[in-house]
Amino acid sequence: MTGATSGAGRAGPRYEARDADVHRLLQYGLILCLVITLALLGVAKLLTYLTTRQPHGRTGSPLTVATDLPPKPRLQIAPRLDLAQKRKAEDEALNSYAWIDRSAGTVRIPIDRAIDLLAERAATQDVATSGSQSRAPARPTRHAKER
Repeated sequence: MTGATSGAGRAGPRYEARDADVHRLLQYGLILCLVITLALLGVAKLLTYLTTRQPHGRTGSPLTVATDLPPKPRLQIAPRLDLAQKRKAEDEALNSYAWIDRSAGTVRIPIDRAIDLLAERAATQDVATSGSQSRAPARPTRHAKER
């Protein structure tokens, strides 16, 4: 309680008695505006100078000497051409007849023909197994299990 009574005994205002110096604040504001204006003018002048000295068009980096190829061995000189050649070779392998091992009688056939042969083989096996066995219940497919 003694703190409350001692504060009340003081005389005088309970706010800042001194005002801010308006003249000094205006000086600081004008100096700040002047510095900002000078900085903007300096940057504009610098940009004007640099754009007049810059050559027009695309220029190379000053650090590059020449467009040399990497040291040998160069694994892929033309990747797009290499990819096209690879795809052409794969298409030829998938769509042509050739011997794999002549002594063993192994041949390569076109993929479309191989699919047709496998489908025919599966159809003949289904007919052969269904005729010899009694009617067995059909096994559910994977899609039927998921439902």
